[in-house]
Amino acid sequence: MNNKKIKLLIFDWDGTIMNSEAKIVGCLKSMATTLKLPKCTDIELKNIIGLGLENAILTLFPTEQFDIKKAVKIYRNCYFSSEPQSSDLFENAKSTIEKLYDRGYILAIATGKGERGLLSDLKNTKLTKFFATYRTAEQTKNKPHPQMINEILQQLNFKSSQAIIIGDTTYDLEMAQNAKVASIGVSYGVHCPQDLQKYKPLSIIDNITELL
Repeated sequence: MNNKKIKLLIFDWDGTIMNSEAKIVGCLKSMATTLKLPKCTDIELKNIIGLGLENAILTLFPTEQFDIKKAVKIYRNCYFSSEPQSSDLFENAKSTIEKLYDRGYILAIATGKGERGLLSDLKNTKLTKFFATYRTAEQTKNKPHPQMINEILQQLNFKSSQAIIIGDTTYDLEMAQNAKVASIGVSYGVHCPQDLQKYKPLSIIDNITELL
């Protein structure tokens, strides 16, 4: 990170730091089977990762009649049936976070994940202390609305020009555009680099160590 103006790094979580794609897809499939909802392809399921859970489920099944609260409960029971571990992080994610923190960057998280899930992940991967704050889809409007970014900037007292958003989905990069904050895309998450490029990130990286 060569730009000396940048003080705040705002990370997406799933698909950027945590390699949780298979677990999320599996729990969405389990939920759909339990509620007798139509089958979705893995690509369809991957494409909604990054949205808030309720929004994601309703996006997948817009014409089906079902109890969304029950769907959320089934999904969460599946997700929390096994605790996340440091091994679930992308390669080099933990060491890179630690090095960025040691270099004096302020780190934050903006995620479509629920607060309970994020706090569980942070605790079990021993990353809690590195992040100054976070916003989840339960606390603010869903991505790509800029509310969670605006709240993080306000809470930590930074200007938009002092921050960069790092994420793996078009929702992350569109949110960055809406918040007038620069972005960096990652190619190893759920959305392809060609789709990310449409939102004009500063760069698209293949490994999180490229932030160093």
